[in-house]
Amino acid sequence: MARIAIIGGGLMGHGIAQVFACAGHEVRITDPSAEARGKILTRIESNLAELRLDRSALERVQVCETIDEAAKNAQFAIEAAPESLPLKQDIFATLERAAPLDAILASNTSVIPSPR
Repeated sequence: MARIAIIGGGLMGHGIAQVFACAGHEVRITDPSAEARGKILTRIESNLAELRLDRSALERVQVCETIDEAAKNAQFAIEAAPESLPLKQDIFATLERAAPLDAILASNTSVIPSPR
């Protein structure tokens, strides 16, 4: 079982958290918006019910208020923020400071090109 941090609780973030939790991993997820954080568990619970998946996966998801809290002791961290390069760079600067040195840091993006 790995310890996973998800930064961003929107459409992609809560879905990524759900997949990891269903696979048996401990997930901590955060979003800068208190409103978004408040909807994460409900959205995951609704998805699990709709997909007829084991709802016990929800017990492996913890919503955190900050990146520092979510990234503490994480083995793997994924940012799932809006498609803004400066925002993603800020998140990675925080993750680099907050996550363990051996944590794998990953990005979820669909429109920002990778450097060649």
